[in-house]
Amino acid sequence: MVISFFGGERANVAYLVRNPTAMVLRGDPVITEELISTLDFSQRFCSGCLSFNEAITPEKVTQHIEEFEEAISSGLPSNAINKLWVRHTDKGRTELHFLMPQINLLSGRQLTIYLDARDRRLMNALRDTINLREGYTRPDDPSRKKMTSIPLRIAKASKDFISEIDALIQHEIAAGTITKRDDVVLYLEAQGYEIKRSKKGKLPAEYLKIKKHSDEKFTGLRGAYYRADFCTEICNQNTQPSITKRQELEEAMERLKVEKERRAIRQSARHEMAIRAEKKRQLRHQKDLPKTSAEISITPPQSPPTFLPTQQQKPTYETERNTNPFSTILGESGSFASRTSNWFGRAVQTLVRSLAGLFRAQAVAAAGASGLGGLSAAVDICCEHLVRKIGRFELAVGELTLDITVKRPVAKTRDISGPSL
Repeated sequence: MVISFFGGERANVAYLVRNPTAMVLRGDPVITEELISTLDFSQRFCSGCLSFNEAITPEKVTQHIEEFEEAISSGLPSNAINKLWVRHTDKGRTELHFLMPQINLLSGRQLTIYLDARDRRLMNALRDTINLREGYTRPDDPSRKKMTSIPLRIAKASKDFISEIDALIQHEIAAGTITKRDDVVLYLEAQGYEIKRSKKGKLPAEYLKIKKHSDEKFTGLRGAYYRADFCTEICNQNTQPSITKRQELEEAMERLKVEKERRAIRQSARHEMAIRAEKKRQLRHQKDLPKTSAEISITPPQSPPTFLPTQQQKPTYETERNTNPFSTILGESGSFASRTSNWFGRAVQTLVRSLAGLFRAQAVAAAGASGLGGLSAAVDICCEHLVRKIGRFELAVGELTLDITVKRPVAKTRDISGPSL
């Protein structure tokens, strides 16, 4: 079993579900796609797969998915991450594809699910634990180590030529006639191949280049058989396990436990910080919300506004605390000079809210009295009443005096008369 993570956003929801063998195991593709579309991160989701060479039962599939989710969600609530699992079987093996939007659903903050430099040890420990416990094919099994290497981007004829040479060398090693690289060189020259050397007659340390006498170009041979330090005894020691399978399993389980605890400490601390920050943001948002109509006190039209200043004089700190209608906004602590801007801004906000509530109440009353047909006349009545109600408002704050005069807009008439003669 191999755990792979895909870079970029090519392995998206559409890629997972359009496969002819796709089967959704967990999650909802529609919900996951909608959630991803709302994110504006540079890396909006994390995707990858668990690939098995063996056929696994549905019970094992569920077990491996839960083990992976437990490792990823260490230190977080189980519902903090949206998860989508889709199974593919079109490549001759079982692939459990996963896709997770990189956002904490509880805090609304970005969540980096996988970072290779940070989380590779956790994934390796999980992979080794599952492979050793279940007996799956291991990518790091010493017995499966390749002793030769064939480049991918070469012609098919060159690949066939390298495969033919590798088969000959392996046959001679099994027969016991080749034990080191000098034996490999002597055998290839005896078979009629030409080996490229430097001007001083030396061979490269990491590879060999050979060709048939009829060929024009040399072909490189890479792998353990063609290195200068090749020895069959050392290779046999490297391919044999040094410890038992049980010991390897215990070590892998211990590494997995340590890495999960480390991830849980890191993620739980960040999750708590994000939750506290979100609560503070919500509290600030609630304080900044405009008051409802039930919370706005509407002054009857017959009485003058109670919030207008009665004396046109420069207020002092003591008189302001006693006579200022917005003293509750200013508070009992702190100097007036240091908190003038805060008081002034909130005073203007409260005034605007009160005027808006008064206008709405008078408009509703006038509209009800005049009927639906006289809605325009009702609005005009309210405007006239509002102008008479407000009049001239003068607010003195320290050295600053703000004059607000409300006037009805006068319609501009277009002069169509010609020039005077």
